[in-house]
Amino acid sequence: MKCFRSIALSLLLLCALSGCDDEEKSPGTLTLTVSGNYAGDFTAGGWATARLTASAVDAEGKSLPVEGNIVWWVQTADIHDKVVAWNGDRHDGSGLIWGESPFSRQTGQDEFPRDATAFLTDTVGSRTVTVMAKLRIPMPPEDTRKGWRFIVAQTTFTFGDGPLSLFSAPPCQVASREEAERYCATIHPAAQQDGRTTENTLPPATLLQLVSNNRINGYGAALAAGWPGDFEERHIYSYWARETNQSGEGRVVNVKDGLALWYDAGVPGPLAVCVPKNTPAPPAPEMSPEKAALRAEAEEMLLPQRLDGLSPLPDIWKLRCDPVVPDAEDAPLCYGTPPLAEYNNCYSVTVASSSLKKPKFSKDEILSFDPSTFPQPVISEPLFLLGKGKFSWSSPIPYLIHRARAGNPKAMLAISHSLPENSPTRFFWWRLADSMTSPGWSYVEENGESIDPSLQDLLGYPRDMFVLGVPFLDEAIRTPVAGAPDRRRLYRELMRECALRGLIFAWDSWAHMYAYNVANSIIPKGVILDKINPTRGYAMALAGKRLLREADDSRDNNTSLFRGWWKLDKRLPYGLPQTLPIDAAIETTAETLEKNAGELGIDKAKAQALAEELLAVYQENYQRTLERQRRHRAKMLPEVNRQIDCWLKDMETRDPKWLKKKWPTYPAYEE
Repeated sequence: MKCFRSIALSLLLLCALSGCDDEEKSPGTLTLTVSGNYAGDFTAGGWATARLTASAVDAEGKSLPVEGNIVWWVQTADIHDKVVAWNGDRHDGSGLIWGESPFSRQTGQDEFPRDATAFLTDTVGSRTVTVMAKLRIPMPPEDTRKGWRFIVAQTTFTFGDGPLSLFSAPPCQVASREEAERYCATIHPAAQQDGRTTENTLPPATLLQLVSNNRINGYGAALAAGWPGDFEERHIYSYWARETNQSGEGRVVNVKDGLALWYDAGVPGPLAVCVPKNTPAPPAPEMSPEKAALRAEAEEMLLPQRLDGLSPLPDIWKLRCDPVVPDAEDAPLCYGTPPLAEYNNCYSVTVASSSLKKPKFSKDEILSFDPSTFPQPVISEPLFLLGKGKFSWSSPIPYLIHRARAGNPKAMLAISHSLPENSPTRFFWWRLADSMTSPGWSYVEENGESIDPSLQDLLGYPRDMFVLGVPFLDEAIRTPVAGAPDRRRLYRELMRECALRGLIFAWDSWAHMYAYNVANSIIPKGVILDKINPTRGYAMALAGKRLLREADDSRDNNTSLFRGWWKLDKRLPYGLPQTLPIDAAIETTAETLEKNAGELGIDKAKAQALAEELLAVYQENYQRTLERQRRHRAKMLPEVNRQIDCWLKDMETRDPKWLKKKWPTYPAYEE
């Protein structure tokens, strides 16, 4: 949980606030008192609050007005040595909030409290805090100087033990669950109060949720402590938990949002942190009725609701490849059993060329497909990279081989791009890339706009699924045929599928769906109108803004984001639904609705809370999709690497000069 800038900047502003150049005798006395249960143990509660009260008298003992004339700030916040899971590089003010709870804020425009009574909430605990306060009083009437005199005071107090004190080791990067368990086993035994020692192990899942930012029973202590995480693949702050299931998979908790998933124990990525073995598991978090109601509404808005009467999408790739038998000379190289043996005929020149000439699906067929049955490829979201590493088509081949061995499908596609067109070897690399994503992925990426649009639309990409809805669903809804089904429901399901697969701009369209005829909202052509609900529209716009802000904060995604936007614009029959860039369109929608909130009856407080739940529902389902992909890639990678080895050895035999030129560091590239 992020702390206020008032805390983070307190040391820098100390001199200015305390009046370093004021050497006059103090014009009075400022007294600060601390009360509340701040000093008690709050390891299970997640946060504690200190109530700070100021009173002042002048030199003659007369009471001075405090309210509105005082400013509070944190001077120091010293973490105790027992909090071993605290990142020493972080500022000690992290995790302190001016307010009565982790959800409240008590600051002025300059983000410093200015009330006679201030509240300081701690989500970390086990630290001693020094709070300063500065009171201004006017110069006496007889003084020729104009302005203010100042009285400064301070108080020091200690917060009780918080949830971070339960951990016995700092976070550590590990390669697997086995290494995580080994890391905890090597930690020096933790000393108990009775003098005994105990071994260390991985924490229970509910303890990780207690230090997460799930906002039910966890308020971001792990984030305040600067626990490391993998931002590149958006498995942010994921840590191995103690629990395992019958199949040997390990529990992983994302302490950014408290989401718990089962992971293949051999999959790298999650980190490790340790606790003593006798640490009890806190109870599972429970939502308040109010929060549960908001979560149910967010799920209704965002999660797909399966429709009756729709047909499952056929296996398009296999449907187009099976009838054709490839010529013997152009069959792809198969080094043993292909990762995707049932699609082997697709990866040859004969089949690839003929599949372009296959008849398109009819409009009625497309309108009958259930969006939930569309394939799940690697998410086409700029926040998600197809494996680590940045490269282009011209990157060194050894570097691409190194990335391909790690399972990066775009590296595999880049290798295929360096090979002769229509060569069997090129299609071999296509097949490997598809084994990491989904059948047809490399074909669509390589051939782009030249392939059959109905094939491209129905391969499961959010961007292409959105395009699919525009020319067909738009027409079917605007000019309905007597007796035909109401296609608006299908459109909404398509949009839900798109958004949950990671397409940010869909959130802006949804904001219009819920607020289309209010606040001068511009109706993008092709956006199917939903029931009027401007509060929901405002919540959608707020959530979309947050998603884009996270993209900007994590790394520069503008290139990939707008590349996808440009590709989308080329395929729409009348251009993009909005004329503004994605972030500007969402910003405009939110600002317009906010400006007219009173007239439209928008419940701004509910919209803010609903936006939080929309983001939570989105993140949970997004993480589940990523985990399915992670499992698939982990399962396929050993066979892919075996085939890469076989291909390299085959190339040594068939064309050693070319191989020597292209791969001087065979079989692996070391950075």
